Amino acid sequence: MDISRLLIDFEDVYFEHATFKLILFLNDAFVNSNDGGGGGGGISVNMPHS
Repeated sequence: MDISRLLIDFEDVYFEHATFKLILFLNDAFVNSNDGGGGGGGISVNMPHS
């Protein structure tokens, strides 16, 4: 088993996932800031899944 290869794969997947979550978070924050806060629950609901 090539541990270094496994770590690189894990790092790539984790980084992509974290970037995706960050984009979703920023998108939610931007949308919620412009709709009068009516959708504010979106962030708190999504966070536990990270």
